[in-house]
Amino acid sequence: MRGIGRLNLIQQNHIDKQRTPISNTYFSLGYPGCDLSGHPLVKSADIIHLHWVSGFQSAFSIARLHALGKRLVWTLHDQRPFTGGCHFSAGCAGYRERCASCPQLKERPVRLPQANLADMRAILPLKRLTVVAPSRWLADCARQSTLFRKARIETIAYGVETDVFTPTPRGEARRKLELDPQKTYLLFGADYGSEIRKGFGPMIEALVHCLSEPVFKQRVQRGEIMILCFGNPTRQRPRCPFPFVRLDMWLRMNS
Repeated sequence: MRGIGRLNLIQQNHIDKQRTPISNTYFSLGYPGCDLSGHPLVKSADIIHLHWVSGFQSAFSIARLHALGKRLVWTLHDQRPFTGGCHFSAGCAGYRERCASCPQLKERPVRLPQANLADMRAILPLKRLTVVAPSRWLADCARQSTLFRKARIETIAYGVETDVFTPTPRGEARRKLELDPQKTYLLFGADYGSEIRKGFGPMIEALVHCLSEPVFKQRVQRGEIMILCFGNPTRQRPRCPFPFVRLDMWLRMNS
């Protein structure tokens, strides 16, 4: 427990408190890791499939899984598996080499990103490891990374259950949601809307700019333009001069 406490202090003092305005997407230390190599279900498995494992698996624990001699598949859900800490590189390409001079951290006395990436390069195995990316962009980033450059990388898009998620005519959808057919609705969704990269801020800035157009401004004043949001709302909501409704709460109230 003491070790975990020290790691938490490193995360708080050398990462969380040192973030720059470039990005506020999660930046993780990569430790601790939970050794699952001795678990009966893991030992009996034919294939081990990793997903988003930050804070749960480390380079050391993944190496122990690899030592079992089984095929490893790692599906990427962000850039963290091949960077020194950032889950979104915000345009930085440091992961292609050493993750030196990380632009997302102010002070770097211990060079954490560089040390993290060096650990992964030294410890993580590439044999019997298949990297899967849900987009061509993420797959290309992985191929250019110093960590996965020689790994097998495949692109498999996220699946959608088409028997559940099917297109609905606009009029019918509005009737089901009890939305006014005469209004204009803008839909925004993000798990964490306060993340800079999700774009809620630029969307609001663009809409505010549109208020200079008289017809648009009049429609806003009449309540004919509304923002519907799913996911977690952003802290920027108070700056939003438009009717703003959380879709999950709206559905609850009208169900």
